[in-house]
Amino acid sequence: MKRLLSHADHTLVDRTGVEFVTQLAQVLVYLCALVLYAHLVPVLRQFGTALLAGVSVASVVIGLAAQNTLGNVIAGFALLLYRPFRIGDRVQVTAPSGLATGTVETLSLGYTIIRADDRRKIIVPNSTMATQVTVNLNDVKSP
Repeated sequence: MKRLLSHADHTLVDRTGVEFVTQLAQVLVYLCALVLYAHLVPVLRQFGTALLAGVSVASVVIGLAAQNTLGNVIAGFALLLYRPFRIGDRVQVTAPSGLATGTVETLSLGYTIIRADDRRKIIVPNSTMATQVTVNLNDVKSP
């Protein structure tokens, strides 16, 4: 994918979507490999069957513990779907130190990384990016 992005015409390839889908694919490949490995080893399969009874309780506990993380992933999908900004766009966001203006560097599964004009790296959770007012300065048209 990186080779494709480096040689592709940037008007035809959406860098934001490609990078986001690449990260999601990596997570899915590791998850599938783990499940396949657990299924192929008989001892792990028996252990997995014994743990199946406790999965419902564990899933509730994990779901509550990972609520913010899962919210960031879902918000990342919303940002990718609605596209209020793309990688390379100049945006203005509210940071703890006040208004910050910078360029979107990365839209990952959990976070949006913005390089501020003063070279600071601003890391914003996707759930915050989806709910706060973000000014996309690339969409500003001259009168």
